[in-house]
Amino acid sequence: MSVEMGVLILHGMGSQENNFAEPLIRELQHKIKKKGYDPDKIAFRPVHWAPVLIGKEEDL
Repeated sequence: MSVEMGVLILHGMGSQENNFAEPLIRELQHKIKKKGYDPDKIAFRPVHWAPVLIGKEEDL
């Protein structure tokens, strides 16, 4: 099965866990399936950028 759409998920400021996007992805997949679409045709990709900036955020 080929992917037809990609969804990039970014978190907000602050310290975030690596799995921050999992609840959102599960909820979106559930809603997509409920509407009659195939959630496997959507590639969800979380971007975990908190470790890059956390030191500067803490200094601030």
